[in-house]
Amino acid sequence: MPVKTVVTEGKPIVVCHMLGPLNMPQDADTVIVEVLQIKRKLGRSLYRIMDFTTANLQFSDMMVGMSYDKGKEGGTYDPEIKTIFVGDYEMVKFGTEAMMSQEHFKGANVVGVTASVAEALDLAHKLLSKE
Repeated sequence: MPVKTVVTEGKPIVVCHMLGPLNMPQDADTVIVEVLQIKRKLGRSLYRIMDFTTANLQFSDMMVGMSYDKGKEGGTYDPEIKTIFVGDYEMVKFGTEAMMSQEHFKGANVVGVTASVAEALDLAHKLLSKE
């Protein structure tokens, strides 16, 4: 599945649009590599917006993705990358809430879930203004 990564001009915010059916863990690797390159280029921490609004997210995809990148620089557990998940269906909300609250996912650097990319960008800008 293609991943379209867009850097917000002038801000340390990256939007990763997950397009089409997921292919885990390969898609997770693509996101990790691309976001890590951007983080290194910026030379600072950043916000990653994971847009699942057009992906056909299955429970198994979610479980693999939530566990796969644990301990990997550039992944969801990277302390320098704050992740916001985007999706207007229950699977995205369920997965995000699990990562934010369950002991098994302790250390995941997830700061929110929204229904749209616009809402996620607003949240990222709001959080950036507090840094």
